[in-house]
Amino acid sequence: MDINYIEFTKNLMKYSMVRYLLAKILYGDFDIKYIKNKYTKQFIKDLNNSRFCNFVNFFNDPNSEVFEYDQYFK
Repeated sequence: MDINYIEFTKNLMKYSMVRYLLAKILYGDFDIKYIKNKYTKQFIKDLNNSRFCNFVNFFNDPNSEVFEYDQYFK
């Protein structure tokens, strides 16, 4: 699937902002560290065990426009 730079940037921003806001809800503070790749597994696990578990599909569904965007974060 080829996408242009604008679409890639939109998807990257969408991924990071959704994850950032969900981290605020889950953990109670805004911290950019929750977007880092080393927190992905724990974040998905915590999200799956929360009342916002439907968002797990947003990150893990291969048909999602932001699937595997965690690779762009260290």
